[in-house]
Amino acid sequence: MKIDLQFARIGRLRDDEQSWPQKNNLNLDGFIYQKLGTDDNIKVLKDAKTRLKWLRLQPEFFPQTYEQLAEVLKKEGDPDAATEILIHKERDIRPKLNKLSKFWNYFLDITIAYGYKPTKALVWSSIFISFGWISFALGHYNCSNSISNNKCLFSPASEISPYTEETNNKTIDIDYPEFNFWLYSLDTFIPIVDLHQQTYWLPNSQKGQEIPLILFKVKAGRLLRWYLWVHIIFGWILTSLWVAGFSGLVRG
Repeated sequence: MKIDLQFARIGRLRDDEQSWPQKNNLNLDGFIYQKLGTDDNIKVLKDAKTRLKWLRLQPEFFPQTYEQLAEVLKKEGDPDAATEILIHKERDIRPKLNKLSKFWNYFLDITIAYGYKPTKALVWSSIFISFGWISFALGHYNCSNSISNNKCLFSPASEISPYTEETNNKTIDIDYPEFNFWLYSLDTFIPIVDLHQQTYWLPNSQKGQEIPLILFKVKAGRLLRWYLWVHIIFGWILTSLWVAGFSGLVRG
Protein backbone atom coordinates (compact mmCIF):
# COMPACT_ATOMS: atom_id res chain seq x y z
CA MET A 1 0.00 0.00 0.00
CA LYS A 2 1.21 3.47 -0.90
CA ILE A 3 -0.02 6.71 0.64
CA ASP A 4 0.59 9.91 -1.30
CA LEU A 5 -0.23 13.10 0.64
CA GLN A 6 1.95 15.39 -1.46
CA PHE A 7 0.70 19.00 -1.25
CA ALA A 8 -2.47 17.91 0.57
CA ARG A 9 -4.03 20.25 3.15
CA ILE A 10 -6.13 19.17 6.13
CA GLY A 11 -7.11 20.60 9.49
CA ARG A 12 -6.40 17.61 11.73
CA LEU A 13 -4.30 14.50 11.17
CA ARG A 14 -5.66 11.40 12.89
CA ASP A 15 -3.70 8.18 12.42
CA ASP A 16 -2.05 5.27 14.19
CA GLU A 17 0.96 3.11 13.46
CA GLN A 18 -1.23 0.32 12.09
CA SER A 19 -2.36 2.61 9.28
CA TRP A 20 1.15 3.50 8.18
CA PRO A 21 2.52 1.95 4.99
CA GLN A 22 5.82 0.13 4.62
CA LYS A 23 9.05 2.09 4.27
CA ASN A 24 9.42 4.02 0.97
CA ASN A 25 5.64 3.99 0.43
CA LEU A 26 4.76 7.30 2.09
CA ASN A 27 4.96 10.76 0.48
CA LEU A 28 4.50 13.74 2.81
CA ASP A 29 6.25 16.41 0.74
CA GLY A 30 4.26 19.65 0.98
CA PHE A 31 1.65 18.05 3.27
CA ILE A 32 0.09 20.71 5.53
CA TYR A 33 -1.90 19.97 8.70
CA GLN A 34 -2.83 22.06 11.74
CA LYS A 35 -3.30 19.53 14.54
CA LEU A 36 -2.52 15.95 15.52
CA GLY A 37 -5.00 13.47 16.99
CA THR A 38 -8.55 13.87 18.25
CA ASP A 39 -9.96 16.37 20.71
CA ASP A 40 -9.73 13.86 23.56
CA ASN A 41 -6.22 12.82 22.43
CA ILE A 42 -7.14 9.14 22.13
CA LYS A 43 -4.35 7.19 20.40
CA VAL A 44 -2.63 10.41 19.45
CA LEU A 45 0.98 9.96 18.27
CA LYS A 46 2.81 13.10 19.26
CA ASP A 47 6.08 11.92 20.75
CA ALA A 48 9.15 12.78 18.70
CA LYS A 49 10.53 9.22 18.53
CA THR A 50 7.33 7.80 17.03
CA ARG A 51 6.81 10.66 14.62
CA LEU A 52 10.39 10.36 13.39
CA LYS A 53 9.64 6.76 12.42
CA TRP A 54 6.68 8.14 10.46
CA LEU A 55 8.77 10.74 8.62
CA ARG A 56 11.43 8.18 7.76
CA LEU A 57 8.94 6.01 5.91
CA GLN A 58 9.39 8.40 2.98
CA PRO A 59 11.67 7.31 0.11
CA GLU A 60 13.42 10.68 0.08
CA PHE A 61 14.45 13.36 2.57
CA PHE A 62 12.11 16.38 2.51
CA PRO A 63 13.04 19.09 5.07
CA GLN A 64 9.56 20.64 4.86
CA THR A 65 8.01 17.54 6.42
CA TYR A 66 10.20 17.91 9.53
CA GLU A 67 9.53 21.63 9.79
CA GLN A 68 5.77 21.12 9.43
CA LEU A 69 5.70 18.51 12.19
CA ALA A 70 7.87 20.66 14.49
CA GLU A 71 5.59 23.64 13.96
CA VAL A 72 2.49 21.64 14.91
CA LEU A 73 4.14 20.09 17.96
CA LYS A 74 5.25 23.52 19.16
CA LYS A 75 1.74 24.97 18.71
CA GLU A 76 0.30 22.07 20.69
CA GLY A 77 2.55 22.81 23.66
CA ASP A 78 5.47 20.42 23.19
CA PRO A 79 8.50 22.57 22.30
CA ASP A 80 10.94 19.86 23.42
CA ALA A 81 9.53 17.37 20.90
CA ALA A 82 9.57 20.09 18.24
CA THR A 83 13.24 20.74 18.97
CA GLU A 84 14.08 17.04 18.70
CA ILE A 85 12.40 16.87 15.29
CA LEU A 86 14.41 19.85 14.01
CA ILE A 87 17.65 18.39 15.35
CA HIS A 88 16.96 15.09 13.60
CA LYS A 89 16.16 16.98 10.41
CA GLU A 90 19.78 18.17 10.39
CA ARG A 91 21.07 14.70 11.25
CA ASP A 92 19.01 13.01 8.54
CA ILE A 93 20.38 15.31 5.85
CA ARG A 94 23.98 14.38 6.76
CA PRO A 95 24.26 11.31 4.47
CA LYS A 96 23.55 13.52 1.46
CA LEU A 97 26.42 15.91 2.19
CA ASN A 98 30.02 15.85 0.97
CA LYS A 99 32.79 14.86 3.39
CA LEU A 100 33.63 18.37 4.56
CA SER A 101 29.97 19.27 5.05
CA LYS A 102 29.39 16.00 6.88
CA PHE A 103 32.21 16.85 9.30
CA TRP A 104 30.81 20.34 9.91
CA ASN A 105 27.30 18.93 10.34
CA TYR A 106 28.56 16.42 12.91
CA PHE A 107 30.64 19.08 14.70
CA LEU A 108 27.62 21.38 15.03
CA ASP A 109 25.61 18.42 16.30
CA ILE A 110 27.93 17.51 19.17
CA THR A 111 28.78 21.09 20.17
CA ILE A 112 25.51 23.04 20.04
CA ALA A 113 22.95 20.64 18.48
CA TYR A 114 22.71 22.93 15.43
CA GLY A 115 21.94 25.92 17.65
CA TYR A 116 18.95 24.33 19.37
CA LYS A 117 20.94 23.39 22.49
CA PRO A 118 23.75 25.97 22.75
CA THR A 119 24.42 25.05 26.37
CA LYS A 120 26.23 21.94 25.07
CA ALA A 121 29.05 24.32 24.12
CA LEU A 122 29.30 25.33 27.78
CA VAL A 123 29.74 21.69 28.75
CA TRP A 124 32.56 21.25 26.21
CA SER A 125 34.10 24.53 27.39
CA SER A 126 34.03 23.33 30.99
CA ILE A 127 35.82 20.13 29.93
CA PHE A 128 38.54 22.07 28.11
CA ILE A 129 39.00 24.56 30.94
CA SER A 130 39.23 21.75 33.52
CA PHE A 131 41.70 19.77 31.41
CA GLY A 132 43.74 22.93 30.86
CA TRP A 133 43.66 23.65 34.57
CA ILE A 134 45.14 20.20 35.30
CA SER A 135 47.73 20.42 32.48
CA PHE A 136 48.94 23.87 33.44
CA ALA A 137 49.00 22.96 37.13
CA LEU A 138 51.26 19.98 36.37
CA GLY A 139 53.45 22.15 34.17
CA HIS A 140 53.90 24.67 36.99
CA TYR A 141 54.17 22.10 39.77
CA ASN A 142 57.98 22.33 40.07
CA CYS A 143 58.12 26.12 39.82
CA SER A 144 57.38 26.89 43.45
CA ASN A 145 60.98 27.26 44.52
CA SER A 146 62.56 28.52 41.32
CA ILE A 147 61.49 28.79 37.68
CA SER A 148 65.08 28.24 36.57
CA ASN A 149 65.05 24.48 37.15
CA ASN A 150 64.43 22.28 34.11
CA LYS A 151 61.30 20.68 35.55
CA CYS A 152 59.50 24.02 35.69
CA LEU A 153 57.75 24.20 32.32
CA PHE A 154 56.69 27.85 32.49
CA SER A 155 58.75 30.98 31.87
CA PRO A 156 57.85 34.67 32.03
CA ALA A 157 56.53 35.92 28.67
CA SER A 158 56.44 39.63 29.37
CA GLU A 159 59.06 42.07 28.08
CA ILE A 160 59.10 43.54 31.58
CA SER A 161 61.82 41.90 33.66
CA PRO A 162 60.14 39.62 36.20
CA TYR A 163 63.23 39.05 38.34
CA THR A 164 64.55 40.78 41.40
CA GLU A 165 67.98 42.30 40.80
CA GLU A 166 69.66 40.66 43.77
CA THR A 167 68.72 37.04 42.97
CA ASN A 168 70.58 36.71 39.66
CA ASN A 169 67.48 35.93 37.53
CA LYS A 170 66.20 33.13 39.72
CA THR A 171 63.43 34.59 41.88
CA ILE A 172 60.32 36.34 40.53
CA ASP A 173 59.80 39.90 41.75
CA ILE A 174 56.88 40.30 44.15
CA ASP A 175 55.25 42.86 41.81
CA TYR A 176 55.24 40.51 38.81
CA PRO A 177 51.81 38.83 38.28
CA GLU A 178 51.80 35.47 40.06
CA PHE A 179 51.02 32.38 37.99
CA ASN A 180 47.60 30.87 38.70
CA PHE A 181 46.85 27.73 36.71
CA TRP A 182 43.05 28.09 37.09
CA LEU A 183 43.05 31.71 35.89
CA TYR A 184 45.59 30.81 33.19
CA SER A 185 43.23 28.17 31.78
CA LEU A 186 40.35 30.65 31.75
CA ASP A 187 42.46 33.50 30.34
CA THR A 188 43.80 31.46 27.44
CA PHE A 189 40.45 29.83 26.63
CA ILE A 190 38.02 32.75 26.71
CA PRO A 191 38.70 35.29 23.91
CA ILE A 192 39.10 39.00 24.68
CA VAL A 193 39.09 38.49 28.47
CA ASP A 194 42.39 39.57 30.06
CA LEU A 195 43.12 38.10 33.47
CA HIS A 196 46.81 39.10 33.34
CA GLN A 197 48.05 35.53 32.95
CA GLN A 198 48.55 34.76 29.26
CA THR A 199 50.44 38.02 28.73
CA TYR A 200 52.95 37.20 31.46
CA TRP A 201 53.47 33.43 31.31
CA LEU A 202 54.19 30.93 28.55
CA PRO A 203 55.19 27.24 28.45
CA ASN A 204 58.92 26.99 27.73
CA SER A 205 59.44 24.60 24.80
CA GLN A 206 63.07 23.95 25.86
CA LYS A 207 62.22 22.64 29.32
CA GLY A 208 61.11 19.33 30.74
CA GLN A 209 62.00 15.72 30.11
CA GLU A 210 61.64 14.20 26.66
CA ILE A 211 58.38 12.35 26.10
CA PRO A 212 58.32 9.62 23.41
CA LEU A 213 55.53 10.00 20.85
CA ILE A 214 54.81 7.64 17.95
CA LEU A 215 57.52 8.89 15.58
CA PHE A 216 59.69 11.15 17.70
CA LYS A 217 60.42 12.53 21.15
CA VAL A 218 59.37 15.95 22.34
CA LYS A 219 60.14 17.94 25.46
CA ALA A 220 57.32 18.27 27.96
CA GLY A 221 57.43 22.05 27.69
CA ARG A 222 56.94 21.94 23.92
CA LEU A 223 54.09 19.47 24.28
CA LEU A 224 52.44 21.79 26.79
CA ARG A 225 52.85 24.70 24.39
CA TRP A 226 51.20 22.67 21.61
CA TYR A 227 48.28 21.96 23.91
CA LEU A 228 48.08 25.68 24.73
CA TRP A 229 47.57 26.43 21.02
CA VAL A 230 44.77 23.83 20.84
CA HIS A 231 43.29 25.28 24.04
CA ILE A 232 43.20 28.79 22.56
CA ILE A 233 41.80 27.68 19.18
CA PHE A 234 38.95 25.68 20.71
CA GLY A 235 38.25 28.58 23.05
CA TRP A 236 37.58 30.82 20.05
CA ILE A 237 35.55 28.13 18.26
CA LEU A 238 33.33 27.11 21.19
CA THR A 239 32.77 30.67 22.38
CA SER A 240 31.77 31.73 18.87
CA LEU A 241 29.42 28.76 18.52
CA TRP A 242 27.90 29.49 21.92
CA VAL A 243 27.13 33.07 20.89
CA ALA A 244 25.87 31.96 17.46
CA GLY A 245 23.69 29.29 19.06
CA PHE A 246 22.02 31.62 21.54
CA SER A 247 21.45 34.26 18.86
CA GLY A 248 19.91 31.68 16.51
CA LEU A 249 22.37 32.37 13.70
CA VAL A 250 23.10 28.70 12.94
CA ARG A 251 19.59 27.23 13.21
CA GLY A 252 18.24 25.71 10.03
